[in-house]
Amino acid sequence: MELSAADAKRQEKEEAEAEVKARKRMLGNIIFVGQLYRFGSLTETVMHSCIQQLLEEVSHVLYTF
Repeated sequence: MELSAADAKRQEKEEAEAEVKARKRMLGNIIFVGQLYRFGSLTETVMHSCIQQLLEEVSHVLYTF
């Protein structure tokens, strides 16, 4: 089934909004983890693990859009 021009435009807009929302959420997570580390609530090992997971998440999101 082929999408009409309006439906295709709407779908494109929804995908762009989802991408922006995902990027904001990831940035918020990165800032949160950084603040926890800054105030001594996370050890360096935990911080390293968090960074690895967040970067993997970022690369996954970037390649799925």
